[in-house]
This record gives sequence, C-alpha cells and structure tokens, in this order.
Amino acid sequence: MQNAARRENHVPNAINRAKLPLLLNLLLDKGRLVEEQVAELLTHQKDRSITLEATLLECGIAGMEEIAQVYAEHFSLPIASVAELTRAEKERKEKKAEKEAEEKAKEKAGEDEEGEEEEGPKEVTLETILPDTFCWEKRVTPLRIVDDVLEVAIADPTDYQVISQIRLYTGKQVEAFVAPLNLIEEHLHALFGERDFLKEIVQEAGVMGDDDEAGGSAKNVIDLSAALSGEIDSQVVRLVNQVLLGAYREAASDIHIEPTDEQVIIRYRIDGKLTETTPVPRHLVIPLISRLKVISKLDIAEKRVPQDGAFSARVDNDEFDVRVSTVPVVWGEKIVMRLLNKGNVNMEFESLGFNKKQRDDMIKGISHHNGLVFVTGPTGSGKSTTLYTALSYLNDVTKNIMTAEDPVEYKFPGINQVHIRHNVGLTFAAALRSFLRQDPDIIMVGEVRDNETAEICMRAALTGHLVISTLHTNSALDSISRLCDMGAPPFLIAATLRLIEAQRLARRLCKNCKRPVEAEEHIARIFKFEPGTIIYQAEGCEECRGGGYKGRVGLYEIIPVDTELSSLIANSATYDEMVALCRKRQIQMLDDSAIEKVLKGETSVEEIWQFAGGGH
Repeated sequence: MQNAARRENHVPNAINRAKLPLLLNLLLDKGRLVEEQVAELLTHQKDRSITLEATLLECGIAGMEEIAQVYAEHFSLPIASVAELTRAEKERKEKKAEKEAEEKAKEKAGEDEEGEEEEGPKEVTLETILPDTFCWEKRVTPLRIVDDVLEVAIADPTDYQVISQIRLYTGKQVEAFVAPLNLIEEHLHALFGERDFLKEIVQEAGVMGDDDEAGGSAKNVIDLSAALSGEIDSQVVRLVNQVLLGAYREAASDIHIEPTDEQVIIRYRIDGKLTETTPVPRHLVIPLISRLKVISKLDIAEKRVPQDGAFSARVDNDEFDVRVSTVPVVWGEKIVMRLLNKGNVNMEFESLGFNKKQRDDMIKGISHHNGLVFVTGPTGSGKSTTLYTALSYLNDVTKNIMTAEDPVEYKFPGINQVHIRHNVGLTFAAALRSFLRQDPDIIMVGEVRDNETAEICMRAALTGHLVISTLHTNSALDSISRLCDMGAPPFLIAATLRLIEAQRLARRLCKNCKRPVEAEEHIARIFKFEPGTIIYQAEGCEECRGGGYKGRVGLYEIIPVDTELSSLIANSATYDEMVALCRKRQIQMLDDSAIEKVLKGETSVEEIWQFAGGGH
C-alpha cells in the first residue's frame, strides 16, 4: 500500500513523452533539455501564444540553427545554409535581370507588335510558383526550379502534408531542405516584399473577387445571421486587430474607415497625410463597424446620429488609447479612430520644435499666477500636445490643476481631469463654474467655443487663476478679434491676456536621405534667402518608406502680451498695427519659424510654402 501510494504521488510529476511535440523529444534525447523544464516551457508557450520554436529561443534553450540541425538529422534531410539561400537568391535575381533585358530587347526590336506570344503559357518563376500566403503560413520558401524538380526550404518538417501540397499545386517533384526559420523569412521578404497581413485576412475570407449577390445584399438587406456567425466574427476580430496593429507600426495618428458602394476604404494618417491601405469588401462593413462599436461601448443599433467612444489596446508591453468617432454617411457609417500613445509623446518643449527663445517665452507666459494663455491653430496642428506639455511642466504637488476636456486624451497623475459630457449638461461653462469652487491654481479648458465660456475664463483670470485654453484661429493675433466676436470687451481682453501662441505642423525631412541643394533663384527671392543658400530636399529611402519625410516638426509664433501690446488691444487697434509692433519687438512669426526650420534642414520649402511662400 505504501509503495502504491508512493507510485500515485509520483505519477502526476512524470512526463508522458508520447504526447510531447517531436522537437521536445529530440532535444531531450540530445540532452539539450531536461524533463523538469518541459512543463515550464509549455506553460510559457501557452501564456505568450507563440510557437514552440520561439519559446525555445526566448528561454535560451535552442537557437533557430540548432533546431534546423536537429530536424535535419532526424528526417535525414539536407540543410539549406546561409550560403545555399544566398546562392538561390543570386540565381533568382540573375534570371530576373536576364528576363527584363530580353523584354527590353524585344520592345526595342518591335517583336511584340503583333502580340502573338501573349496567348502562350506564362513562365513559372520562384515568385509565382507558390502563393505567398501559403509560403508564409507553412514557413516554406522555394529555392530553385531545375527541370521538373522544385527545391524548397522548410522550417518544420513535422508538417507531413506540406510536401504533398506543394507537389499537387506545382505538378513537380519536390526536393526538401531544412533551414532556420529566420533565414526562410529573410528569403520570403526578398521574394514577395513586406508581408501584408491585412491583405491575407481579406483573402482568407474569400472576398477578393466580385460578388454581386453579397454586394447587393449589403446595400439592401442587413444579414444579421452572417454578422453574428462565428466564422465571420473570428475573421472580423482579426481584421480589426490587424488594422489597429498596422496603424500602430506605421506610427499613424488616425485611422479612417469609409464605406463606399463597392468596398470599405481604410486609410492611415501618417505624418499628417492620409495613406490608403488594403480595402475591405463591402459585405464586411456591418460586422466590422459592429465590432468597433462593441469594443468602444457604443450603441450598435443606433446608426442615425454620431457617436463617440473609446477603448484601449496593447502591443507587447505598450498600451495606448483609441478614441472613436462615428458619423452616418450615404453608404453606412464612417469611423475615425485617433491613436493616443502617451509613451510616444515627449513632454518637452524642445522636442516639439521650440527654439530657446520660444521655450523661454512660453515658460514665462505659463508661469504667471493669473491671466489667460491661449494656444491657437487649426484642427490637427498639435495644440493638445502643447497644452499637455505645458501642464506637465507646471504639474507639482503645490498646485491644484483642473482641466475640462472634450475628450480627455492623455491621463496625468496629479491633475484633476474632467471629461465634458454635453448630453448630461456638463459643458465647458458648467465645468468652469464648478472649478471655481474647487480652489484651483491652474485651469485648463480644452477649447473656448462660445461667449459664456470666454466670459467665465476671463472672470477666473481676473480672480487670481491661470487659465490655459485653445482657440481655432489662423494666427496668434487673430485670437483677439475672435474673442471680440464672442462678445468679450477689448479692455477685459487686454487686462487678462498674458501670452498668445499659434502653431502648425510640417513634415520633418528624413535624416537618412535628405539631400542638400542650392536654393533656386525664384525660391531665394520669395523667401529672401541669401545667394547660394543651402536648403534640403526630400529624396526617399527605405527608412521613410520612399516619402522623404519621417515625423513632424512644429512651427510656432509666441507673442507675450506686454504693456504696449495690451494698450493696443484695449484701444481696438487694427491687426496690421499689432503685427507692426510684433515686428518691431523682433518676435518670430509663423513664417519666420517656418523659414528657420528650412535653413536648419528640418523641413523643406514645399512643406512651408503655405506659411511663408505661396500661401500669402
């Protein structure tokens, strides 16, 4: 009985090697792994949702080369080395170059005029002999075609069906090699280019071809059973995840999902420019939008009015917020998502593009104990980022900082942030009234939109509070006339205003490929450059995806309101009179800031043209 009890206690700790993956058994046989490590490895793999090979690599047990060697020995297969893969790639490039040269020669000789050869079978190449999605999924890459034999490299020979699938698909005999997974992936990148996961998901759904029936159904009848089916749902969940992941990796600020009569267009805003990605078939619009509404906590049944929501997402250890806005359009609902990643925002004025004087003026302006500070500019000019940078600078335990935002984009510890909710009467004006009873030192208002909010802001500024807010104006001085339009008296504006800042964003030239050139005569004349001035042009490289730009830089004009300017405001001076005073004080205006960035090689003439060239 005692022996039986001991056996019973021992059995749960024993490893049933028959149920283990082949690779683990091979490593156990070679002594590269001990049985005590197996349970921990499998748990790690399950928790991380990664392949067994990746698990072994992460845990430092076996590298990709060693795994390939183990498989090769067990299956008695040759190994495709780095040299072998390099040779195969060289041969492929040589054949491709020869074919291109032949085609050019034919065109030159006029041999293709009749088009007689077009009806013949197309030549099979390494790029076309197997589908790219199959290669990526099965971790296999074609190496060489020799007569009726196709040489392939595989990472996992335990997938016994892959060779027969290749044989059936190509009609050729298959000679298999084993290669490390990283080398196979490098070879696939060389063959097919960067992997488009979004396109793969769309193809997997079987929706790349024409489908009149599905299209007509989507336009006229909402098929709820299709929208709620497990098959469609799993694809849509993956589709949404891949759209978000693609935007994250491209450092996009916004995602636009726009239904049309034939398809759903998906665009990323990268460095201020919208870029189209793989479109989604029309019949997926209902489940796609429903999925986004569900995770954003929006009403999926309401399609008649705009809605706003939010959710959070995570990539590895990086978590970011996503702000969601829907609006009904002709073909359904358009969704715009804004990605808010606090970790990617450097809360320093210098990193935003402020020069030393601008930084000093800004800090001096927000360091007043009372008064108004306005940040102005059009939508998408980075006003919120500047406000948050100012709050980050001011934030300490000695100050009570309260904000009214619509919506709250970034959350800061130590700052009391209020999300405006118009549907329950929590407007900017209502929030400000309550703030004045909360003993604040600094108040931040997301935007001054009406005379009531402007009046309360000025009242708070007069009673010993520093108020920071934004206005939608074209320049810093335009904010004065904007406040007057809201009904604020000029003398009150003059008494409370401490600083006005205006800004724009310009695309930053790629540091890797920007090219110095001498400014052309007409450019030098327009921008008042000295003869022989060196500026920089966008070229394009792999690092900037061929666009010539990577990231954005701020253009600023910062106007401290001193006694002289305050007097002009109180006396309702004209815009030109105030501009003349700023020029006299040698204040750097928007066009000056833009030219400065060009001369420093941070941006191009094309980017600042609207501020300092043809835009005036």
